[in-house]
Amino acid sequence: MVNWIRGHDHAGNGTYGTPAIFGMNFQAVSTAQKLNNSNYFPDPKNTTVVKNGLGGYRDDGTKPGVVLQSALTFVDDKLADMLNDKAFDPTNTVVILSAKHGQSPKNREDLTIINDGDMIDALNCAWEKNSATCKDPMKPHLVAHAIDDDGILMWLNDRSSKATDFARNFLLSYSGTGVGSDATGSPVSKPFTQAGVTKIYTGEEAADLFRVPQGDDCYPDLVGIAQHGTVWAGSKLSKIAEHGGDAEEDRHVPLVVWGKGISNEIVDDRVQTKQIAPTILKLLGLNPSELDAVKMEQTQVLPDLH
Repeated sequence: MVNWIRGHDHAGNGTYGTPAIFGMNFQAVSTAQKLNNSNYFPDPKNTTVVKNGLGGYRDDGTKPGVVLQSALTFVDDKLADMLNDKAFDPTNTVVILSAKHGQSPKNREDLTIINDGDMIDALNCAWEKNSATCKDPMKPHLVAHAIDDDGILMWLNDRSSKATDFARNFLLSYSGTGVGSDATGSPVSKPFTQAGVTKIYTGEEAADLFRVPQGDDCYPDLVGIAQHGTVWAGSKLSKIAEHGGDAEEDRHVPLVVWGKGISNEIVDDRVQTKQIAPTILKLLGLNPSELDAVKMEQTQVLPDLH
């Protein structure tokens, strides 16, 4: 990034001029939010390593823990390196800072980890009436593919209503004991019901959720909306949060716009991250309506960018 600011390529070679649009992402904050514990540098400028610092948040999810605070400090320092570089031109640049997702739950005491491997095996075995090969990963089963973080997305080999109804009813009756965390980061037992979901969409409901025609090959055959705190993972307390679901903590992210011509104010309008793209075009003096998605979805530029 600093090399681009200086007009070089990413490796610092050549003189090509500063790009009109360029960006990057940091993974440090995302990782620190969901680690149960980690070794970390309390100050990115030194080499002192603290062993087994707790990740995530503290005080019921309202303040960063030591690992997360270290990650935030790291990102803050690296942003300062970019903006304070002598080649950076604040009179001709706008910087947009946001996140594509948060993590849920923020309060580790709300966490319930459900072993999704066991859950999928149980579903396949029930569908196959406990055949000898129902757990064989080399054999085709009811579940063709699944993505389970803090939401359930399942694609089935059998897309019939009989199969999707069976999968939904099975999961709504699936219960057991998962893994939670106490305040010190030690695992505790957490019972769960309904496979940890509040609602399951299948068939036409699932298609409507993604706004595509029923029968489209891409949308999941089954979508599960998580109960607050549910994370589908393995059987260990390796993480305390995840993303990808419908939780407010997943979707409520910061958004900062700073630079040339931007007034110093807090805007409390409800906005979406998809508004960033047309905003960039507007700031460059281009017409956002040239984007098909902007025309189809009537996406507005971010408000109050004076």
